[in-house]
Amino acid sequence: MQRPAIALLLLVFPSVAYAHSVNVELRGPGTAEVVFRYADGSAMRDAEYRVFAPGNGPFPVATGETDPTGQVPLHATTDGRWRIEVEDRIGHASQARIDVTRGLVAVPGQTVPDWFVAISVMLNTLLAIPLLVRYRQYFPLRRNTST
Repeated sequence: MQRPAIALLLLVFPSVAYAHSVNVELRGPGTAEVVFRYADGSAMRDAEYRVFAPGNGPFPVATGETDPTGQVPLHATTDGRWRIEVEDRIGHASQARIDVTRGLVAVPGQTVPDWFVAISVMLNTLLAIPLLVRYRQYFPLRRNTST
């Protein structure tokens, strides 16, 4: 009984998985400000960041701390996919992937807000529970019958 209860709790409270959002603001050719925020909209201020250039492997080309508004400057010098990783002092982490082509920063496609995804998962879970109860003969729980 304990395992299904834990699984159910993880399905009902998925908001932990959707804790951060990223916005990109263009500043000019090859330059952008990448803004990291928590789910409540507050800035990830003073979080450590690392910027990784394409083809540079695991070695960051820039490091530092986000400013009070959660911004990280991106000065792309080569084409390809750049990666920015941010982690605050209590372990919250997020990352952004930014594509640069011919010196121009491509803004990532429109994404669904994190709060919407979390609510959608919760509602779908609540709708699935009655179906699972009704058709439980198709989803039997394994019981240890050996003694």
